[in-house]
Amino acid sequence: MLPRQGYLTSCIEDVKKHFEAYTSSFGKGTADYENIWFEYNDVPLRWHLPVGVLFDMAHLHNETDIELPWKVIVHFQTFPSEKIVRFASEMMLNLIISIP
Repeated sequence: MLPRQGYLTSCIEDVKKHFEAYTSSFGKGTADYENIWFEYNDVPLRWHLPVGVLFDMAHLHNETDIELPWKVIVHFQTFPSEKIVRFASEMMLNLIISIP
């Protein structure tokens, strides 16, 4: 689980390890970071916003049906570039994780 002040990008390595046996999106043990993205209720999630902000935005108009843990879908292809900014590289991931 991620803290509210955390970012989805901080779990990409764990997600990659969990799904590497099930997807062909990984080349020689490294993920194609440009194509990994998350969604909730058919809405792509913005990786550069804290998890708490994303959760609150997703439940803004429906506070009665909040279910925890939050079930987010991860995708490894068909990136919705017209809706969210692409996560560019492992270097960017490391930079985001190192921000206090």
